[in-house]
Amino acid sequence: MAKVSFEKVSKRFGHTHALRDLDLECDSGRLTVVLGHSGAGKTTLLRLIAGLEIADSGQIKIGDKLVNELPCRERNISMAFESYALYPGKTVLENMAFSFQSGALGAATPPDDARRQVGRIAELLQIELLLDRLPRQLSGGQRQRVALGRALVRDAAVHLLDEPIAHLDAKLRHRLRGELKHLQIESGRTTVWCTPDQIEAMAIADKIVVFNRGVKIQEGAPMDLYERPRNRFVAGSLGDPAINFFDADVEQRGDAWYLATPQWSLPVTDTNAAPLHYLNDHRRVSVGIRPSDIVIHRDRPEIPAFEADVLVLEELGSYSVVTAQVGDQSFKVKSGSDVALELDAGARAWFAPDASRYHFFHPESGEAL
Repeated sequence: MAKVSFEKVSKRFGHTHALRDLDLECDSGRLTVVLGHSGAGKTTLLRLIAGLEIADSGQIKIGDKLVNELPCRERNISMAFESYALYPGKTVLENMAFSFQSGALGAATPPDDARRQVGRIAELLQIELLLDRLPRQLSGGQRQRVALGRALVRDAAVHLLDEPIAHLDAKLRHRLRGELKHLQIESGRTTVWCTPDQIEAMAIADKIVVFNRGVKIQEGAPMDLYERPRNRFVAGSLGDPAINFFDADVEQRGDAWYLATPQWSLPVTDTNAAPLHYLNDHRRVSVGIRPSDIVIHRDRPEIPAFEADVLVLEELGSYSVVTAQVGDQSFKVKSGSDVALELDAGARAWFAPDASRYHFFHPESGEAL
């Protein structure tokens, strides 16, 4: 186990900044998930840790050792590449056991022990029946599991996983993310996992680091980022369906605060109104309301609500997702499955947001108030 740390690390490719002045610690024995869209800098970060790229500036440490100039083979890391990078002339077993054969694990490992370790990981990844096949005889999802298995069999100080389950079917992806998290806890290995999938990140991470265009936007425990996003970008990166944003006027009537649009006016609870004082002379605010924080009513309720048109109803088993429109703005609501019995596309319904769950952002900068 070893902590990985970045101190003011930057990396450019031509005129493109892949990473900008990155300060980051990936804690020893924990699972850090780097979350971001394509081009955010996730893979560059992994390649810098692995030694496949050299930082333009700053320091990278594994444990207490500065590794900027250290060759890959001396860093004691394992990496599962998004592109698989399997040896085409070697079988699945030989690919997964390559680190034993190459001496990357130190002292030679007896063949029986190597096969036993490979077999355990292969069973976890459901590829135990494929050990004698060559990569060209495998599907894309199977090749990805082989690449992941090759990384996991190594007893490395740091495991680097670049979108390791992105190409698997939904059922297998759901199972594996739980089992891989269990394996990481059991082994206590420091793991850095990159993904654009926010559900995956929320499910497995000890810490999430949100990246955008080479810049670290926010880091923290999954629920801390979900409940207290630093800005609109982070708020929109976490949650399924994504958070709804409304631009509203801020009105103060006596001691009470209200949010108003041309279609509706809703009160703000006293406990949630404090951030509005930071607007100063601004009388507009961007309001984030998560789909699970809005309740649908067929008839007008006694609590504050607004009326909107139902556009689409998605029935997803234990819950439903409703897409509705008020004025020229559409929004989503996550509701119990019973809503499907009451609503059809084209219906009018009433929507009551939980006023204690509003997220307020500055209308220009997008920063949380």
